[in-house]
Amino acid sequence: MEQNEPLNCAALGRFLKQPVAHFFQQRLKANLKLEQHSLDDSEPFAVDNGLLRYQLQDELLSAALQAGPELALDAMQHSLDQQTRSGELPLAPFTDGSRHSLLSPLREPLQQYFALLEQSGAPQPQQEIRLTLGELQLEDWLTDLRGPAGKHQRLVLHTGKLKDRFDKLCQDWVLHLAACASGIAITTHIQGQDGRFTLPAINRNAAQQQLEQLAHGWQQALCEPLPIACATAFAWLKGKDKSKGEQEEQRGESEARKVFESGFSHTGEQEKEPALCRAWHDFDAMLTPTHNDTSAFAYWIEQLYAPLYTHADWSASGEDA
Repeated sequence: MEQNEPLNCAALGRFLKQPVAHFFQQRLKANLKLEQHSLDDSEPFAVDNGLLRYQLQDELLSAALQAGPELALDAMQHSLDQQTRSGELPLAPFTDGSRHSLLSPLREPLQQYFALLEQSGAPQPQQEIRLTLGELQLEDWLTDLRGPAGKHQRLVLHTGKLKDRFDKLCQDWVLHLAACASGIAITTHIQGQDGRFTLPAINRNAAQQQLEQLAHGWQQALCEPLPIACATAFAWLKGKDKSKGEQEEQRGESEARKVFESGFSHTGEQEKEPALCRAWHDFDAMLTPTHNDTSAFAYWIEQLYAPLYTHADWSASGEDA
């Protein structure tokens, strides 16, 4: 299928995060959604809902970033007051525990982010991105560059934890590749609650090649659902790493299956994403298709996800980043 309109980095990043949903949304114009259960409207006594906790902490960080390093703590306290008044946090005497549980994990990553921001140099003018990726055109603007030419940096603050969560890097990875392929050598830092991912600058030709691989996947995913899932693919790569060369395919498959399928104490990626449920009824079904007499699942891992997995450097909180 032809793509008449230019892509932007956000669209390509969404494809990388949910390649099967891409087929249903772009080809079939079907936006599959999970069933939404109404939240209990009784007064909360603790913030123990994962999604609600994430949303509240995201509000706190947004307030802190708008206020800047000197006023960040006051801004977050004010935001907590608003959340309490709106009923999102419990009233006294339960308020203090909920406020502490929300605020405490954010202090260190916020301090690290502001410290890196101070070291990264002055903001730079926005840069236009225009790239040809086979039959696709990629057009966007790089708006958050810092530091002088040759030492450009881009800083991102994520609300949650990031260790081993390569699937949370998809948007930033595409933008990183696009900048490098445009001749803008940047280092990207993605700060989370538990540490930081760093994406070093990439050779211009290598970045172009990796973007073309993503564009190829984008086009193939318009024809049929790809036998791949993002978090599952990274679990496969991590499992192969753990094997240290011994039975790496079996270890990769075992780790990937755990992430794809739901278990006693966790919800699998398939259950979280309705498009995966529609396309592949179980993990073995997704492993069945082949590409040139080899596993199509393994092929798309190498094409779409292995470059990010091998390029991203992780530093846990407390380590030298």
